[in-house]
Amino acid sequence: MRVVLSCATAAVQKDTVQLELDALVYFRIQDPLRAVYQVQNLPDAIELLTQSSLRNIVAGLTLDDSFSSRELINAELLSKVQRDCERWGVLITRVEIQNILPPSDILDAMTKQITAERERRSDVLRADGERESSIIESRGQAAKVVLEAEAVRASTVLRAKGAAEAKKVMASAEAQCLEDIRAAVAPFRVRGVDYLTSVEYLNSLARLTSGPSTRENQSKVVLVPVDTVDVMGTVLNLAGRTAESVGRAMVGGLVR
Repeated sequence: MRVVLSCATAAVQKDTVQLELDALVYFRIQDPLRAVYQVQNLPDAIELLTQSSLRNIVAGLTLDDSFSSRELINAELLSKVQRDCERWGVLITRVEIQNILPPSDILDAMTKQITAERERRSDVLRADGERESSIIESRGQAAKVVLEAEAVRASTVLRAKGAAEAKKVMASAEAQCLEDIRAAVAPFRVRGVDYLTSVEYLNSLARLTSGPSTRENQSKVVLVPVDTVDVMGTVLNLAGRTAESVGRAMVGGLVR
């Protein structure tokens, strides 16, 4: 026959915390004669034995150990109760701690402690997440700066190469142009340099005469041949001499 017995007891722990404990004891009677004649009241005897053994075990534990070592408590309790119950012809098959109830104030403190620990873990996880996010963002900004610098460098190199190629093309074109001019004016016994100098001189004269005419700037430039300038100089010289002779004649008539 297998019987289940419920045992409730109070025990003071190693850290002076009083607990209310409930335990279930599963036993089977193997020798009915001994169960009847060796003990006066078998269920009460098993209950008292279980309660006293459980108090002794819990007295050496702390509150945290009691909650985290139920399997060890069950095993040790079964070992102690089994040795004494064998004299009564009873086999203890299993012992199970059903409830461990601390006082209400300890239970409230444990609840607050668990809540604070969860909040601490939440804060730690949040801080770790923000730190990782900052690291990732910083790495992204650094990579962006590097890529932008690389793009600017590549663009500058390409522009420099393009400008160099353009200068090479322009230089090659100017060299070819000079060669063509030299070949064109060679039959006339004119050097290409003289031809280009004359062209630049004429362009300079054109720029002199093409200036803007405003109210403040009413001057004009008139170009005449060199021979004409010489003739005009001779005419002006003769006019000056004639005027001087006329003046002397008038003065002599007045003196007479």
